[in-house]
Amino acid sequence: MSGLNGKSKVKISAKKNRIIITKSSNPREGWEEQIEALLLAEGDPSKEFVDMKAADDDGLDGLPWNGPSFEEWQKNHDELS
Repeated sequence: MSGLNGKSKVKISAKKNRIIITKSSNPREGWEEQIEALLLAEGDPSKEFVDMKAADDDGLDGLPWNGPSFEEWQKNHDELS
């Protein structure tokens, strides 16, 4: 048996006078089950961000900025961009 069915995706490659057909793997296979298991074990992580408005209202908006602009920072760190 090939292990393929009508819904299987395949990967085709050519090597040294041969055509090789293999079953294509899905890198996301099993993610749904893993996420559900994490939610059961750890709870819903989105609830940790309910108080983000409180962090946004920290009073820092009115303070002057004396650091570099984004463009200046980029010039000094161009190996990262």
